[in-house]
Amino acid sequence: ESLKLVERAVGPQKPLFIECDLTNLAALEAAMVETRQRLGPIAVLINNAANDTRRAFADVTEADWDFTMAVDLKHQFFTAQIAAQSMREVGGGSIINFSSTAWMIGSLNLAVYAAAKAAPSQTPRRHHRARLKPEIPIDRRRTPAGSCLGGSYASRHP
Repeated sequence: ESLKLVERAVGPQKPLFIECDLTNLAALEAAMVETRQRLGPIAVLINNAANDTRRAFADVTEADWDFTMAVDLKHQFFTAQIAAQSMREVGGGSIINFSSTAWMIGSLNLAVYAAAKAAPSQTPRRHHRARLKPEIPIDRRRTPAGSCLGGSYASRHP
């Protein structure tokens, strides 16, 4: 049924699935290059990956920290960098980073996850100030607490 909805929205083109380890930047960039080759320029990027393994604060190891940051945050920054190049070519686009309200409500045993998910609420402002995508206006939106979009943002070209 989902495939039928997609076909009605975009035509008979099948969704493209590319397996990729998003903690490996070379593999991530290769997957995005393949996407561009097969589907054309990237005008919309949705980052929605997470590892919310729960650990007591005292039990978090450096490996736990590094893995969670790689899965929950690192890809959002670097895929935005890659996609912004394509968006410049087409005159704009949208970048949507899913987050969590865990960082706002202090969820138990999610210290590393919460740290990673707090960052997307500030990332668009930093991209803009760094002029990574100056011609793509930034529209920072925050949805009500309790929503899975708690720290998301969208960059839209008028």
